[in-house]
Amino acid sequence: MKILVYIRKVINSEKSVVINSQGEAFSNHDELEYEVNAYDLYAIEEALKIKQAKENVEVVGMIIGDDTCKKVIDYALAMGMDRMVQVTTNKSYVTIVEEVQCLKHYYFNETFDLILTGRQRIDDGEYGLVYYLGQVLELPCMNSVIKLDLEEEVFYAQLLLDSGKRLNTKENLPAVLGLTKGINEPRYPTLRGIMLAKKKQCDQISIDEIVEHLNDSMLEKHDLKAVVNHKECIFIEQDAKEELIQVFKSI
Repeated sequence: MKILVYIRKVINSEKSVVINSQGEAFSNHDELEYEVNAYDLYAIEEALKIKQAKENVEVVGMIIGDDTCKKVIDYALAMGMDRMVQVTTNKSYVTIVEEVQCLKHYYFNETFDLILTGRQRIDDGEYGLVYYLGQVLELPCMNSVIKLDLEEEVFYAQLLLDSGKRLNTKENLPAVLGLTKGINEPRYPTLRGIMLAKKKQCDQISIDEIVEHLNDSMLEKHDLKAVVNHKECIFIEQDAKEELIQVFKSI
């Protein structure tokens, strides 16, 4: 069995970003640190749990990005991934279309029994990758999975719905699944894992070899803006309707 885990790098949440005067990029880019997207840690952990529970399971990770991915790659390998594949690009932002094209290329290049990733990115909140990839590959796709059991060529999953309710379902493998908090507790890399990671394989392929036919105008980045932090709290009496109307008009 082969499991593909798609991992995304995000800026360390403890670091502050500074936007340049043109609103085009981060002026402190060289000072930023990157880490594994929090939800993707659940995907890595679940793949490793499957590997421990079953025989002949290979867990392969895939990431898209430049040299800043190295720390993320090392961390994933130290957790226990068998090997990694890095799709290299100098672009500061990779569109969901490009992500899906890369995953599609690699899926058919090696043929996997299961594709796992996190339910969403924690930086821009992107949520639709699982559904988009599932449609392109014509595979069952589910997001917000909080329980997963595999049996031969089928799997049983429990999904956490937006309403808070839980849905139990059964589908055939292969499939694309987005995992969320509650399905497991991601492990930390051990010293042994860190040492073993140095000997593990990480192949590289340029994104231009996969998605060179895509039109750059499919998604245009306008500018970057800092989030305005509104800390003021306005208290309004229950019957002060006119005052309430004026507050809404001023927003």
